[in-house]
Amino acid sequence: MASPIRHLGIAFRGKKLSLAEIELSKSPQVLALDEGECAVDFSDPATNPEMHAEIGAVAGEIEALAQKNGVQAQAISFALPSSALFINSIPVDTSLKNDALTALLQWELQQYFPDMTPRTFVTDSHLFPVKSKDAVPTLLVAVRRGSVAFLQRVCAELKLKLHVVDVDHFSVEKTLLANYPEVKKETVALFGLYEGSLAASILHKRELVHYRHFRDASLENATTAGAYLKELRQTHEEMKPNAAYLYGTAVAPDGATSLRQHVGVQTTPLNVFRKLTAVPGVDKGLLKESYRFAAAIGVALRKE
Repeated sequence: MASPIRHLGIAFRGKKLSLAEIELSKSPQVLALDEGECAVDFSDPATNPEMHAEIGAVAGEIEALAQKNGVQAQAISFALPSSALFINSIPVDTSLKNDALTALLQWELQQYFPDMTPRTFVTDSHLFPVKSKDAVPTLLVAVRRGSVAFLQRVCAELKLKLHVVDVDHFSVEKTLLANYPEVKKETVALFGLYEGSLAASILHKRELVHYRHFRDASLENATTAGAYLKELRQTHEEMKPNAAYLYGTAVAPDGATSLRQHVGVQTTPLNVFRKLTAVPGVDKGLLKESYRFAAAIGVALRKE
C-alpha cells in the first residue's frame, strides 16, 4: 500500500513565515504547524528577487522549522503575499484564447511596467463567471520570474520538489471550502487582515467573482471592509454576501465584532480545524489562533 502523500505549505508575510504540513488523504490531517522568521520580505517593493544571497538563509529557516516539527514531506508549496504580485482586474474579449490572451496580458503589464519585458513576469488569469458576449472582467495575476527562481533555488537547497506557487488569499479559499462546505452553495466575503493591508474577495457558490487588495499604512481594516461591501452592493447587488470570514495576523480577539458592525453580515474568524483534524503533537497554543495559518494550510492542501 502506497504511503500517504505529504505536502508542506509555506506562507510568507513580512519577515515572518508560517508552516503547515498536511497529509493528503480522504480525510486530510494537519501534521505540523509553526511560525518563524524569514530573511526576505517578499511584500517589500525594495526587495530584489534576483538577489540570491538570502537563498541559504531562507532555506535554513524553513529547514530548522521542519526538523523541529518532524516534517517528512517530499513536496513544498509557497503562498506569497498579495502585495508581492501584480493583481488587477481587466476586461477581456471572450474570443481571446491561448496566445492571443497571453499577448493581451503581457501588453497590460507593460502599461504598468514600461521598462520591463514580458519575460520579467510569470502571468496567469482568472475569468470571473459573468455572462457576457463581449468583454468579461478578468483577474490578471503576475509574479516576477525572479521570485519564482528564488523559490526554486530554495527548494533545491531543501531537496524538496516544488509543487505550486500561489497567492496567499487564493490559497485561503481552499482552507475555507475545506472547513465550511456550506459555502459552496452561498455567497460569502473573505477578508485577509494584516497590519497595513487588507485582501478582500467575494465567492459565489465557491467561485471567485470579485477581488481587491488594499495597501495603506494607515488602513483601518474594519472601515475599509465595510466600504468595500457597500460599494459592491451599490454596483453589483447580486454579489451581496450573507457571511464574512476573517484570517490573517491582524485578526484581533474582538475583530469579528468590530468588523460585523461595519459590514452588516455575520462575521467569523476562520477556524481551520472546523473540519480538518490536527495530530496530537501539534502545538495546542497555535490551534487557538488557527486563522493565522489559513494560507499555509490552503497551499499545502493544493493537489493540482
